[in-house]
Amino acid sequence: MARPWPTGLPWRGGRSIVSGLWHASGGTHPTIYIPVTITFQPDDFLPGPLASPAALPGWQQVHRLLAARAHAPLELTELVGLSTYYYFTYKELGMPLDAALAQRLLAQLAQQLAARPAAHWPAPYFDHARAVAWLAPRLEQHGFGVPVAGPLLASLDQELSQLTQRWHRQPDTLRRPAFFQAVRYAGLRYPAPAAAEALHYLLAAPLLGGPALHWPPGEQPLALGLGGGLAAELLVLMGLARGASPQPALRGYVREGVQQILALKRAIDFPEQHYGLFPYQVHAPHREPAFSTELSWRRGDLGQALLLYNASDLFGDAELAKIAELVGLNTLLRTTGAATHVASAGFERGAAGVAHLYGRLYRASNYLPKYRQGYLTWLGETQRWLAQELATDVHRQRAGCLPTGLAGSGLVLLAAATGTAHDWDTVLL
Repeated sequence: MARPWPTGLPWRGGRSIVSGLWHASGGTHPTIYIPVTITFQPDDFLPGPLASPAALPGWQQVHRLLAARAHAPLELTELVGLSTYYYFTYKELGMPLDAALAQRLLAQLAQQLAARPAAHWPAPYFDHARAVAWLAPRLEQHGFGVPVAGPLLASLDQELSQLTQRWHRQPDTLRRPAFFQAVRYAGLRYPAPAAAEALHYLLAAPLLGGPALHWPPGEQPLALGLGGGLAAELLVLMGLARGASPQPALRGYVREGVQQILALKRAIDFPEQHYGLFPYQVHAPHREPAFSTELSWRRGDLGQALLLYNASDLFGDAELAKIAELVGLNTLLRTTGAATHVASAGFERGAAGVAHLYGRLYRASNYLPKYRQGYLTWLGETQRWLAQELATDVHRQRAGCLPTGLAGSGLVLLAAATGTAHDWDTVLL
């Protein structure tokens, strides 16, 4: 099956194939999915700084499993993961089939969300709606619109506007998780008028500077990492400060948050198994830090190094870049299971997420070679763990989930095989 290769991708030429499903329909007949096998050879891609052709066989195995999973009944988390996976597969490989599959999966997600009034949504639904807000316009740019997404997002924009107004009238009802869910969603919907207005009020004083955002109510601990923690919040706010909302209050809040994290740094002591510089959370009411050996995408020093590099870029602060480098390079000394708690190929807590973050640090540091070596090392660990997991069929259920299934690991392996990079994990922040 011949098809043109998109301009600008690192393609040498030759046969291009991906295990997948081709669909055909005609007249009144239902859609038929026909298995297709298309194979890439390791030398089909031009080498990039993060290219690793050895990742190709592992990605092909993952892709075959996800192609089958995409046509099974799916939970909402898998609809998010697989629509995102197939969108980026389309971006990398240029096959319209992948974009059409992402379109269909995202439409299913939007339809299921719209079937339940937003006023009665559980918290995870709002995270799923962010995926619709993020992915629908990207697919539309490529000619794969998702019509059902428009009415859903428009209704959520109005809900957001009403919620923001209520917080301004009753600031005591404001809670940190709901606030940052609103900020993330509004930032993705910007510049839609209702979302832009809500974002303006959310990121201005007094809401952003209120005490509820500086410390969670009650005895709830405050997580610090990329997995729903302070680092994730600050990275989202940094992105908004660069574009949609360059307000002084926002930049001040971000700088203060970075300084609060830096104040929690401790000394490294490997003999005492104090491997990490930063705690993974702090506890109320005295801000007692809790440390963990875990090194992963969701928590640990890699996420804090990424935050510090981004803060250095936002504020033009060379000292923050130096601290980021010290934090990041220290993690390279941790390669064993005892020093990382890595025991899977997964993205959120496993080797794929670690490899991905080293790739991001490599770019954020202006291509520091040691981060590239860390990336390649953990890419190898990803493949090693993946081989064991595929042999035991551990991913039979929820393989399409981005953080805990195969979809996240598959995107990491695809990026390695093609030598390109996308910071797709921003959809998880």
